[in-house]
Amino acid sequence: MNFLLFLGVFISGGAGAWLRFTLDGAAKKTTLGQRIPLGTFLINFTGSFLLGALTGATGMLAGLFGDDIVHTFVLLAGTGFLGGFTTFSTAMVDAVTAASARRPGVFIFAWLAQAILCIVAAALGMGLTA
Repeated sequence: MNFLLFLGVFISGGAGAWLRFTLDGAAKKTTLGQRIPLGTFLINFTGSFLLGALTGATGMLAGLFGDDIVHTFVLLAGTGFLGGFTTFSTAMVDAVTAASARRPGVFIFAWLAQAILCIVAAALGMGLTA
């Protein structure tokens, strides 16, 4: 990986993390977002869908633009932006926090429901673009 590509992944990852921070903060201001980790869920669900769509579309995009351009785009958009945007670790901390607070419904939502729904979102994204 050359330095410019490294820098691009670094910057796009920062942009994804900034957007995650902004959206999570907005979600925490809602009534539902104060009761459950809504922001983390919406971010991970959307990111899973978009990464699935990007993954599904790589073959078609490579045919249109060439392997090198698509590889660079996947690194910038997938590894960088969506890697910075999504947050598995926060979801797991939300689950542990809910379990510690004896909030079983929030625990199940943060741990199991989110994992299953994000897998479904990724499959939907791939299915729509493959």
